[in-house]
Amino acid sequence: MQNLAVDEVARASGLALLPFFVQQTGPGQPGETLVRDWPLPASGVDKHRGYAFQWYALAAMAALFFVITGFRSGRTHVA
Repeated sequence: MQNLAVDEVARASGLALLPFFVQQTGPGQPGETLVRDWPLPASGVDKHRGYAFQWYALAAMAALFFVITGFRSGRTHVA
């Protein structure tokens, strides 16, 4: 499970749990396989920048389409 809520786990397991988690960060014993390299949570800024680029690219393509089709329709009515 990725995101645990203590009350939900307590209700599902039927155990009385205290509302905190223990995270071991110190050095382990030789041969121990517990991973202690805890990554920091991502802020999600890169995803927002990607969406912003996508929308600005869409707006630029719409403007370019408007200009190109405007010139083409202007040429067909003049001739």
